[in-house]
Amino acid sequence: MPLFFSFIREYYTHMVTLLSYCNNFLCLSLQYEGRANLTGVQRMKNWINLFIILFVILLAGCSTEETTTQPTQPSNPPSQQTKQAATQPFRFAVRGDFKPFNFEQDGRLTGFDVELGEEIARRIGMSPQPQKIPYDQLIAGLKEGKYQAIISSLSITPGRTQEIAFTKPYYVTGAQLFVLEQNQSTTVEQLKDKKIGVITRTPYMTLAQNHTKNVKEYQTHVQMLQELAAGKIDAILIDKMIGLTAIKEEGLKIKPIGSLIVHDEIAIALSQTNQDLLQQINKVLEDMIKDGTYGKISTKWFETDIIK
Repeated sequence: MPLFFSFIREYYTHMVTLLSYCNNFLCLSLQYEGRANLTGVQRMKNWINLFIILFVILLAGCSTEETTTQPTQPSNPPSQQTKQAATQPFRFAVRGDFKPFNFEQDGRLTGFDVELGEEIARRIGMSPQPQKIPYDQLIAGLKEGKYQAIISSLSITPGRTQEIAFTKPYYVTGAQLFVLEQNQSTTVEQLKDKKIGVITRTPYMTLAQNHTKNVKEYQTHVQMLQELAAGKIDAILIDKMIGLTAIKEEGLKIKPIGSLIVHDEIAIALSQTNQDLLQQINKVLEDMIKDGTYGKISTKWFETDIIK
């Protein structure tokens, strides 16, 4: 329709111009021919002036119609609304010194926990904002409302559930036996009476003693892992995630065997009053596991899918 009215307007404009020329011609005729035919010519001139007035009115009407038929632009298009929603921050805390789960690199926080939190934020339509918080202040800051969640490999414990809420576990760790890659043992029972290394003065000592009398104590994880890699001991009993990290970061040729001897469930912590967000995150975690996104993030940092 706007194109049609534009055509009509242009046509009327040309007609008004043509009639104006005719009117000027008649005026010249009156000037040079005297008043012999004044009555007839004047009458024609009056008709021409009338037609000019009518054409001008119609031309104005077309211009108004074209203006009103122009579509109005929405004051707040959907893309702008989406952009505004995505700018709402999802603040989550990490300790920032627990590589490869959460740590600082080139001036920014990164790691498995951080990438998981960033993906969760995107899926719930918010902007991720990881914050580095000292480990002993994580829960206090959450209760004070400084951030909406803790995504820092926090264990679910009976004491913590009295203060804060937890999502479903996003991975499970705990006491795990590791052996050399070429070791043919596949179960804990096959390591009976073998030399097993543990960190001294930890609960793992008692667990190891349930399987062998030949327990060797170490002061550090590094020393214990190096001696296993060198074949000086048959196995080590260590936190599963520490062992997997050593495989990824240090390239140690070791592997886990059997199932976890003790389970430690790791989950995202939120305020007990923020049940809506908790349910959203549970749904997002479920979707990420199903569509393979969780597995990709996990494999990047651990060379395996730690949810399995």
